[in-house]
Amino acid sequence: MEKAADRLCPSSLSEHRLFQQLPSMLPEHVDIFIGNSLAIRLADIWSQLDTYPVFANRGASGIDGLFACAAGVQRCRHQPMLVVLGDTSALYDLNSLALWRETMAPAAILILNNNGGGIFDSLPVEPQLCDTYYRMPHDLRFEQIAAQFSLNYQQPTCESDLAAALAQALSTPGADVIEMVTPAGEAGKILTEQLANMAVQEG
Repeated sequence: MEKAADRLCPSSLSEHRLFQQLPSMLPEHVDIFIGNSLAIRLADIWSQLDTYPVFANRGASGIDGLFACAAGVQRCRHQPMLVVLGDTSALYDLNSLALWRETMAPAAILILNNNGGGIFDSLPVEPQLCDTYYRMPHDLRFEQIAAQFSLNYQQPTCESDLAAALAQALSTPGADVIEMVTPAGEAGKILTEQLANMAVQEG
């Protein structure tokens, strides 16, 4: 799988490369809250996070309440925190962004926007049916949403800009929303291809 992810251009952004490079982008002392679906799976595959406190939570519907839960963890621990959520998870709990206006500890809220539920790209269904019934593309961005809640906003376009945005957010009091926009279907396609290759090799 690593070979497949490495074929992606380092100057562009992808979920696979993000989780490969994530440990090198983080300071030594930071809590990490990872959302469900694609994010937690890619973190498990790619990231070596043994030296960091990592938190997650499965809501009643899988992805609901994640912003609120992460805010509660940070209020308890008073540590810099990286929150990594998919765009659909973020949209499910937008009202809880109000909680992040009150944090004094540094926080980076990284939203992986691949225009819908990227985890569903691995389903063996026609792409049009996937969009209609599973992925549910929304064509939304998060800049105005961040402004509505008086949160700083950044949208990096390459890995070096992403690393700089994370470094700035995790060293400055308050919360920053960092939106990472990636092509719809890309992460799921790579994941599906490589899982199939691994199954063949093991067979």
